[in-house]
Amino acid sequence: MKLFYAGVMKKDGFVELKPQGLSIGRELDNDIILDEEAASRYHCKVIWSNGGWALKDLGSTNGTKLNHLKISDETKLNEGDKITIGHQTFIFAERLEEKGREAPLPIKSGKPQTLEEAQPPMPLKKQEAKGAENQKIDTKSNAFSFFKKNKQPGEKHDKETKHASPIFYAAAILLTMILVGGFLLVEKILQESNTKKKPVKSPVETGTPLTVMYEKQISTPDNIFRYELKIKNRIITIERDDLKHQIKFRRQQEVAPELLENLMLEIKETDFVNLPQQQPGISHDNSDETKTLTVAYGKSLNTVRIKNTFEPTVFREAVNVIENFSNNTLNISTMSQTPEEMKKEAEKAFSKAELLFANRRANSENLKEAIKRYSYVIELLDFFEPKPEMYDRAYQQSQEAKKLLDEEVKTHVLNAQQASRLKRFNEAIEEYRKITEMLEPDDKRYQNAKNKIIAIEKHLRTMRKSK
Repeated sequence: MKLFYAGVMKKDGFVELKPQGLSIGRELDNDIILDEEAASRYHCKVIWSNGGWALKDLGSTNGTKLNHLKISDETKLNEGDKITIGHQTFIFAERLEEKGREAPLPIKSGKPQTLEEAQPPMPLKKQEAKGAENQKIDTKSNAFSFFKKNKQPGEKHDKETKHASPIFYAAAILLTMILVGGFLLVEKILQESNTKKKPVKSPVETGTPLTVMYEKQISTPDNIFRYELKIKNRIITIERDDLKHQIKFRRQQEVAPELLENLMLEIKETDFVNLPQQQPGISHDNSDETKTLTVAYGKSLNTVRIKNTFEPTVFREAVNVIENFSNNTLNISTMSQTPEEMKKEAEKAFSKAELLFANRRANSENLKEAIKRYSYVIELLDFFEPKPEMYDRAYQQSQEAKKLLDEEVKTHVLNAQQASRLKRFNEAIEEYRKITEMLEPDDKRYQNAKNKIIAIEKHLRTMRKSK
């Protein structure tokens, strides 16, 4: 089996899978090295497992997508599956069908050739035949000459005179007038069409920006669970009510435009906007389950309500995309959880956070990941009164981790500035790159470090050109 490049780098190339599998990431010791911001140092692996190939995420920051959905566990690969890391996509297949492709013309000295330059040289005999043929054509064309007198055999060249007939001059003037008139007419038509023509914008630009409203309510004899998600004006709002377990909260956060654009593209792929309305079903066991989804973007709008009935595949795919977005953005589950389940999940996250914090020197990303998991523990246990002991421990560890992170970032900034002053630009780039690995993309220090890398690399290119 092979991994075919289908994204921005080495397009249409492939890598053969070997028995030991292969790793993908930004570090130079990976089998596939990605120059991609969204890729972690060691992002994911393709491994042989249980008699088949499988994809495994290595705890990457931005996640690994299989067929547009993020994976969390080891996932089996099938022929034609698409693996996406940031903007780079790979296709898992034995071979790809290629249709309608033409071989490129040969290239000399790195410059594109014309079609005539690309043709192989003509044999000498064919060139002579071609010249004779052209001579015949020229001889024939002379029969239509506008000139009255041709040179006679034996006549000296200095005594030869040619007089153009009046018909020639008249035809030339008429042809010139036709060409000029046609040119002026075409120019006038183009000017009028450009004046009337208005810039055409895509439906998303001229219509509604992405708006999503999703509500799920489960009513049983002993409980009412309600989950609501809204995305409007780049703000995501999530509300969750669990009457039986006395859990009620509301959370709101601004979402980056690129994340919303990706969400819109994933929803588009489900074709939800063309899904027809569904008939409600009958309640069973004195329980009701209702899901309502509204999606609008550009000039497209659709609302579908599912009540006590089978969910169409398109509806389920759209809901999965939205629920995954909710989990990845705000770490809020759309399912009802008991207090015991929430505590168990918090314990699991806390153990992982402690392990990452203890091994913060082993990987520059470990401290950042530890802070994220401590924060998740705090969010899970924030609904309990009184607060469990783990809540206080997670809060203290989170503050300590943030303090250490700030100190390390400051150290790397100072190292980078000193390296730049000494004109050790590659060292400066490496220091700034470490900062981007330690911080989340929405952190201002991350963006500042990224801009510094771009500026230094531009300066190095200018220096190389000047030499």
